Amino acid sequence: MAPSVAQLALNNATWCASVIRAHGKTAHFAPTLWWSVEPSPPLYPRAVTLAPVLDAGAEQRLARLAPGDAVKDSFATLPLDGFDLLFAATWYWRAPKGGAPAPLYVRTPEALARWVAAWGQGEGILPPALLQDPSVHFLTLAEGGRIAAGCILNLGAEVMGLSNLFGRDTAARARMIEAAAREAGAHPLVGYEAEGADADWTATGFLPLGRLRVLEKR
Repeated sequence: MAPSVAQLALNNATWCASVIRAHGKTAHFAPTLWWSVEPSPPLYPRAVTLAPVLDAGAEQRLARLAPGDAVKDSFATLPLDGFDLLFAATWYWRAPKGGAPAPLYVRTPEALARWVAAWGQGEGILPPALLQDPSVHFLTLAEGGRIAAGCILNLGAEVMGLSNLFGRDTAARARMIEAAAREAGAHPLVGYEAEGADADWTATGFLPLGRLRVLEKR
């Protein structure tokens, strides 16, 4: 059975909360919105919607965001007044599946530094404190003594979130996805990708589940 978009939104907010905590900051979950009290690190939203319709408190929280703050509109239902569209994306899910190459777990700050260098999106965004979070796993596949691909898994809302996927080529990313599916065990593997960048997902058995947007406060 396919998970719900609400589960995927909550899983993603849980991952964002892990990143926020690793930076020593505070975040809050409310019935229809997750948000960070302090500004979020680069590449991460200040708020994530958890329901297609927000309650009054969530609407007031969004109204108090600062210019430049990003919001993950998980159901693509927020009015765009006061926001600019950064990108549109699709939620994906894949049923549990075994029988794949075993990945390597990143367990030390030194290994994480090598993972971040291979990821190539910037230092300091993913602190070593994340290695102490039991819901988060950094994975790599190595070939020829070098990192060929990597990703992050986070468990929450009864699904396994897949994010920060990278690889030196399409084949390496596909092997990483298969390894991530193995590590997800009985949990559906879920995530999202922006329009035009989702070939890795559609080619490896993921199914679309819904639309989302990432917005920026004017």
